[in-house]
This record gives sequence, C-alpha cells and structure tokens, in this order.
Amino acid sequence: MRRNIDPSYGVSSWETLREAIKLIYARGDTMSLSYEELYRIGYNMSQYNFGEILHNGLQEVIKEHLGVVYERINSAPQATFLQQMKSEWDSFNISRSQVQDILMYFDRSYPVKRRKMTSGSLTMALFRDMIICDSEVGERLVKILLDQIENERNGESIDWFVVSAMTRLLVELGADSQGRSVYGHYFEKRLLEATTEYYRKESKLYVSEGTLSEYMIRVERRINEEVDRVERYLDRCTLSQLKWITETELLLRNQEKILYMPTTGFRWMLRNDKYEDIHRTYRLLSRVENGQKMVLSQLRTEVVDRGMEIVENQEYASEFQPMINAFLALKAKYDKVVADPKSGDKTADKTLLFPVNEAFEHFLNAFEGTPEFLSLYIDKLLRQEFKGLSEDEIEQHLDSLIALFRYLQNKDVFQKYYSLHLSKRLLYGRSVSEDAEKYFAIKLKEECGSEYTRKVEGMFNDMKTSEETNAAFKNSLTEAEKQALPCSLDLNVSVLKIGVWPVSEVASNGLPILPHDVTEHLKLFISKYNEGHDGRILKVQNSLGTAELRAKFSKSEHELVVSTWQMCVLMNFNDQDSLTYKELQEATGISEQVLCRTLQSLACAKYKILLKEPRGRDVGETDVFSFNAAFTNRGFRIRVPTISSSKENDKEREDAKARVEQDRKPQIEAAIVRIMKDRKTLDHSQLIAEVVRQLSPKFRPEVPDIKLRIESLIDREFLARDNERTYKYRA
Repeated sequence: MRRNIDPSYGVSSWETLREAIKLIYARGDTMSLSYEELYRIGYNMSQYNFGEILHNGLQEVIKEHLGVVYERINSAPQATFLQQMKSEWDSFNISRSQVQDILMYFDRSYPVKRRKMTSGSLTMALFRDMIICDSEVGERLVKILLDQIENERNGESIDWFVVSAMTRLLVELGADSQGRSVYGHYFEKRLLEATTEYYRKESKLYVSEGTLSEYMIRVERRINEEVDRVERYLDRCTLSQLKWITETELLLRNQEKILYMPTTGFRWMLRNDKYEDIHRTYRLLSRVENGQKMVLSQLRTEVVDRGMEIVENQEYASEFQPMINAFLALKAKYDKVVADPKSGDKTADKTLLFPVNEAFEHFLNAFEGTPEFLSLYIDKLLRQEFKGLSEDEIEQHLDSLIALFRYLQNKDVFQKYYSLHLSKRLLYGRSVSEDAEKYFAIKLKEECGSEYTRKVEGMFNDMKTSEETNAAFKNSLTEAEKQALPCSLDLNVSVLKIGVWPVSEVASNGLPILPHDVTEHLKLFISKYNEGHDGRILKVQNSLGTAELRAKFSKSEHELVVSTWQMCVLMNFNDQDSLTYKELQEATGISEQVLCRTLQSLACAKYKILLKEPRGRDVGETDVFSFNAAFTNRGFRIRVPTISSSKENDKEREDAKARVEQDRKPQIEAAIVRIMKDRKTLDHSQLIAEVVRQLSPKFRPEVPDIKLRIESLIDREFLARDNERTYKYRA
C-alpha cells in the first residue's frame, strides 16, 4: 500500500535531477554525480506519481540546452560548420545515452501509461525540430552537404567521413512531426534535384564533343562514382533513384544522338572492331528505356549491310572461296561482338546473338547459290586445304562452317551438293582425312537428325564394304584365272547401293569405252561377285574411278594418278604416237564437253603429258595430240589434276533445282499427312503454319507449293474439305 508523499518531494527530487541532467548535457565534471542515486530518484518519482513533473522538466532542460547548441552551430564559419555540427551531435548523443540510463525505469512506466515519448525519443524530437527542421542551421547543413557532393563530382577531395556522419544523423532523426522522413524530405529530395540539374548540364556539354567511346567511358565512370558515393556516405535507399537520374540524364535523353554519331557512333564501333566499347555501350544503354532495343536494331542493320555487301560484290559472284571466306571472317568478327565478357569469350550473350543470327540468316539466304558455294568450299578443304593441319585445327574449321550451315533455310539443297561432292571425294580417293569427313557428317547429323545424313552414312559403309569385297575377290582368284587375264592389273571396284549415291548425277556425261585389259578384269570381278551375291545386279559406272598408270618417257619413268577419262585417252597412245581430236573421241566414246576438259588437263595444264597442235589453251575439233616423250618431272608419282567447272552452269543449276523441287513434294505431303492424322481436323492457316514449322529444319516450303500438295492429297482421298477453310483426315 503506497504512502502519501508530500508534494514538495517531487519538486525537490526534480531539482536534483535537473541539475544533474544540465551538468551531463553541458559535458561538465560529472565525477561527483552518483548515477545510482539519480536512478533511484527517477524510480521514486515514477512510483509516486511525479512522472509529469519529470517529463515536463526534462523537456524544458533539453530545450534550454539546444538553444545554446543552436547558437554555437549557427555561429560556426562555413569552413568548419560540418565539423561543429558533428561535434555537437556526438556530444548530444553521449549525453542522451547517459540520461536514458538514469531514467530507464521512468521510460518503462510513465510514457507507456500516459502515451508520451520516452526520454530518448523526446530529446531526439527536440533536436530534430529545433536544430534541423525548418531552421537556419538545418538549411545551412543541407546546402553545405549538397555543395560538398558537387565539389566531389567536380573532382575535388572532401572530408566524406564528416559528410557520412551528417547523413547518418538525418537518417537517425527518422520522421518529422508531420510524418515526413527527415533524410528524404529535407535532404534527399534536394540532392536528387541537384543531381538532375548537374548531369543535364554535363550531358549537353560532352555529348557534342569527343567520340561516343569517350562519352560512354565517362558515363560508366559517373554511374560507378554515384554507387561508390552511396556506399561511402549516403543512405542505401538513395542508390536506385540516384542511378536512375544519372542514367536518364546521361543516356536516355541522348540515346539517339549518341548512337547515330556519324563518325564515332555505334555502327562505327562495329566496323572498327571496338569490342570493349561495343560491350560498354550495349551494357549501359540496356539500363534505359528502349536503349537495348535501339542497340540491337543498329547491330542487326549493320550486320545485314555488311553481309549484303559481300552478296552483291560482283567479284564474289562466280568465286565460291572468296565469298565463303568473307562470310567466315564476318562471322568470326561478330562472334567476338556477341561474346559475353563475363564468360571469358566462351559463351555468347543470347540477347546480342539473336539479331546477329537474324541478319546472317537474311543475307546468306538472299544469295541463291550459298548452299552450292558452301559445299564447294567444304569440298576444297577436305580435298586440299586440310593437308598438314592438326586434328584440332581441322575441327575448328569445320565447326565454323557448320555455324554458317545453320543459317541456311534450304538445307536440302546443300544436302544435294554435299552428297555429290562427297561421292566424288570418296570414289576418286581425293579426301585428305577420313576422320575429318566423318566428323563433319556427325556435325550434320547433330544439326538435322539421322534422316538427313542417312545416305552419307551409307556412302561410308559402302566404301568400307567395298574394301572387304575387293580383298575377297583377289584372294579367290586361282592361278588359272590369273593366267587367263591379258595382263597384270590391280583392280579395285567400289560397289555402291542404288538410292544412296548420287550416281545418276555424277555419271550424267555418259560412260567412256574402257581399255580391253581393264574390261576383262572387270568382267571377272562381276562374275565372282554374282556368284557370292545371288539376286543382286551390278551396273557399271566406269566414269567415276581413278587409275594409276606406269608411263615411260625418253629420260624418265613416272607413275601417273589419273581419272578414268584421262586413262582412256592416254591408253590410246600405247599404239600410236599421235591422234586427232575426232579419232580420240571415237576411240574413247567420251562426250565433247568432257573430252575437251580431259585433253586440256593432259596437254595444256601443269603436267603436259601430251602435246597439242596447234598450241593454245582451247581444244578444237581439228587439233592433233601426240605423246610427249620428252616430259620430265622431279617426282616419281604425279597426280594429274582434272579440269572441271567449279560450279554448275545455268542448265545444270536448273536441273538441280528441278530435282530438289521434285524431292520436296513427297516430304511436304508426308508432313501434311502426319499433321492431319494427329489432329484429324484443322483450319487451312493452321495447317500451313504447322507444315512450315515441321519442315523448316530442312527447307522453307513455299505456301503455293503446300497448297498444291493439299489439293493433290484431296484428289487422292487422303484429305477432304470440311468447309472452305477446314480439312478433315480420311483414314
């Protein structure tokens, strides 16, 4: 039960506390104070209902003290204002903490019951209202802070530790009497306004001077500086707004101007291989609205323009190697552009890669001859260029070509040319590396599936089987059979499956008349083969082979590696020293076009095995050819090159195009039937879209072709019209 306490006790107790609190805030000699006694006084005043006297008295003491503090701060010169403010705040905080310890029990009882502020909150609120908010001192503080930040932006050194202490002070003061953040309302708001004005002026000054590269370096440095500024002496809540303002003023407001600088803009960077600057520009502009979109648009336009320059270059129109080399160089260049710097150039930035892929697909398919040129280029590499290269170098070259192959829309056209060129390399034994051939075939299989390379794999299997068949043939020959043959001849026959090899294409120039000795060996091989393979029929395509001839000249002897056509011509000179063009044509049965090229390779090229009268590069019907007995060469084994057109003429191209279109018809029909069998009923536009989607990995079907195939399937009762725009599958 509480005793009745004389009211004078409350007054005398507060007088004791008041003097002690004044001494503590004045940072005087507090050694004589008994904190235990002061705590007991605060406890008793709370217990005996003198809390209001204590609370009101504390408020008056703090106000009186802060009035003195205000004058000291306000009288401080500009140069030492922040230091004075920091010193007063630090002292005030220490004193506040000591008084809170004395009034600990009071803070847990009286303010809770009466819904008033604790001693600590009260002193903070008084400091906030009297020193900072709506005061001359507060205005000076904010202005000096803003000046300090601007000075640092201008390259001057500042005492950022003091600035940091002041911004922390503003944060610690919380909200003012109207609920507004002291830091946000009185300081941050003005900081952001000043930042906007500062960078708006700077962007106008620098965007019209220097290069885009220099400007973007400056922008990146400014953004990093603002991030560092927040980390050192601003509140973290300011970071996002500060970055947004910096990026908006330096980038967003000027993005078109800086991107389209005529001599130093983004496209200039792309043309001049400024990879670091390109990545910086892309990275920075991606932070602002529409910035990334504009960069990607510029990138696509630049790649398309450079690619179309290659396609439209008349010097490349008839030469596959310079054109493909130019494509590869352009691809290597933009592989560096899209490489993600963070990954060490190992992976591409997918966002950058997309417009580059679009651009390459556009201009590579703008030139109808790209599939043929690409196949010819690969053919030359695998026949000649890969000699002496390591396995890793070969694979690297082939990977770069696969990268171009991916962009082809009509991959079936490439397949036609590639199969044709591969067949010649295999049959003529002209491939530099079997491993390289198989590596490229595996890559094609990975890209397009097993069906795409089924025939290619069949070619490799046939060549392996042929080796085994030839070995079995030679082992099966009896002595009597060997004696019956007109001469000793090492015959190797390639047995090819119909439907796997493009035999009809490679043998379209007719068949030569083989020498008698070769014919007899071939007859024996066919006889032996038929004995072991009942039901199979061999059809001879003797124009596709090669021969090794032993030739004796007046001063030397050589082994000549020649084509079947060249062999048939040369063997006629065993019996006669000279023959006319007409006589050779009659003796060999070779077509005029092929015979001209064959005679040119033997009489007008590097190795002149024959002599031609009259001399000259062109072969005519009245020319006479004779054996060049005086021929000499350092090497014993000589591979006599053939002369053939590196690419198709117009008629051959039209024929090839017709074959491709014919081969596409069943593929389009098969896709339509698969889709309709699964969906049963489908709208016309949906069916067209689905057919295009399914066939795109192989070729891009034309809508009129799809419509024709639909009509054909309707006529053959695979489909039926449900109405004008809908089809039904008929089982």
